[in-house]
Amino acid sequence: MDGFPFCIDKELLQTVGGVNIDLTYMGFAIEPNIPLASSGGSSCGGSCSGGSCSI
Repeated sequence: MDGFPFCIDKELLQTVGGVNIDLTYMGFAIEPNIPLASSGGSSCGGSCSGGSCSI
């Protein structure tokens, strides 16, 4: 990504087939090429900001 190194688990990368990383006004937006299946319970996604992530 234009000189910025990122880490991702090999199995996760294989599952999602790659990711697109964009910088938004709220932080980073990470979109998988192949969306993960919903685990039920909630239809909302996760987000990361201020050094912590939530799902």
